[in-house]
Amino acid sequence: MTRLGITPSQTVGPFLHIALVWPDGPYVVPDGTAGAVRITGTVYDGGGQPVPDALIESWQADPDGRFAHPDDPRVRPLARPAPPTTSAAPPRVRPLARPAPPTTSAAPPQVRPLTRPAPPTTSAAPPQVRPLARPAPPTTSAAPPRVRPLAHPAPPTTSAAPPRVRPLTRPAPPTTSAAPPRVRPETPATFRGFGRCPTDADGRYWLLTVKPGVLPAEGGALQAPHLDISILARGLLDRVVTRLYFPDEASANAADPVLAGVPAARRRTLIAEPAGADLRFDIRLQGDGETVFFEL
Repeated sequence: MTRLGITPSQTVGPFLHIALVWPDGPYVVPDGTAGAVRITGTVYDGGGQPVPDALIESWQADPDGRFAHPDDPRVRPLARPAPPTTSAAPPRVRPLARPAPPTTSAAPPQVRPLTRPAPPTTSAAPPQVRPLARPAPPTTSAAPPRVRPLAHPAPPTTSAAPPRVRPLTRPAPPTTSAAPPRVRPETPATFRGFGRCPTDADGRYWLLTVKPGVLPAEGGALQAPHLDISILARGLLDRVVTRLYFPDEASANAADPVLAGVPAARRRTLIAEPAGADLRFDIRLQGDGETVFFEL
């Protein structure tokens, strides 16, 4: 029975540059940005030879120590003003003073009762009559006693002017066109935090960026300003990741907990070197002076 060998593992490449290379990939900030720094370097293999088809990617915070990403738990300087909360208690408004309605149950004015004449008593003794003299019959047309008419209360006038009422004081609606908070000038408005650059035939790359701010670490410590650098190339089964620290941040570098965990003799492989107005950061994948890579 023939035994077949194991199929070789696929490496990360890149094998094709289609859609990998961006015209503005190396520009983390636009050219001409105040405080921008140019970082250059060369990628070397284990034999000390330049790697002509590697791909360098950088990821970093802005000068305020914030990432241009929604997963950053801290508030970025470009925070938008919070929308007005509709559940907030509205301002107190003085209620309308309505006129009291006329009371229909009020007691009517007192009226003097009718004074009725006393009825004639039929049991009284009849008057003595002279013989042959007939008494005059009672006159029914006699005028009754005068009675004071009923005094009716005047009906309420509905056309009377109502009492003046103070108008409602309505709260001013929230203004949505308020000016957004000012952004610190050292944070470029076009900062994107990410850069990508392929190496050329001589293994060289470059990035244009700004120095990031410090970042919080566990236990209240602070991480020094740095860039996270990923390297992809043929022969690698996975990307390798390192950091670039700045040479003019000696105090911050000395207090950085990540650098403190690297052997002192190898820390220099993580710190860029001045090169005129630029910074130089060479990357050695293997061999003498191998760059420190981190396990993620």
